[in-house]
Amino acid sequence: MKVTKRDVGLLIMLVGILAAILSYNFLYQKNIEKAEAETAKLKELQDTQAGLKELEDNLPFYKSEIERMDEENAEIVAHYPADVLPENEIMYAVELQENTDVYYSALSYGSPVELSTGLEEQTGVHAYDTTMSMTYQCSYEGLKEVIRHNLAQNDRRVINSVTASYDRTTGKLTGSMTLDQYTMSGTDKFYVEPYVPSMNMGTDNIFGTIELPEEVEEEAAPADETPVDETTEG
Repeated sequence: MKVTKRDVGLLIMLVGILAAILSYNFLYQKNIEKAEAETAKLKELQDTQAGLKELEDNLPFYKSEIERMDEENAEIVAHYPADVLPENEIMYAVELQENTDVYYSALSYGSPVELSTGLEEQTGVHAYDTTMSMTYQCSYEGLKEVIRHNLAQNDRRVINSVTASYDRTTGKLTGSMTLDQYTMSGTDKFYVEPYVPSMNMGTDNIFGTIELPEEVEEEAAPADETPVDETTEG
């Protein structure tokens, strides 16, 4: 088959047209994908911008809420001391005896037990519970006074359990009471030592025996002189 110059020219033209079409389709498709990606990115930026605009519009509200929550947090923390030691517990028992009609015959306290809040890593604050157990004797009104006095405390201290039995011989209530003292570490508060009034310490004789004073020997009375016979001879 004989190919003329005209046929060769037509083939070359056809190949050129096909190459142009393929190039156009390739570049067009690529530009379309790029345009779609840019459109999606633009949509994401627009959504972000809208969110930031909303945050900016609500900024005064957020600031007021932060201040309110800080105040509430400070009010809550104010009820939790940084730490509690045995001397704090002992002086609280003394305070109860001085301000209410109650007498404690036994007192015991344990070590602080950490309470899990799940926020220790985020806040750095740790909560603890220290338990104190007391054996008491008081009147019925005295028991109510203890409860009211405990409720009036600023520190977070609760009566966990209480038992009471009526003694017919004395007319008093006897029983046991368990108090839980809650504390927080990691706040800006510091441990406060309890006030312990001055008192006399020790005694000369721990057994309480009576020491009799030493007897003073009586001085011997001087010997009487021989009486002089003053009778006159008659």
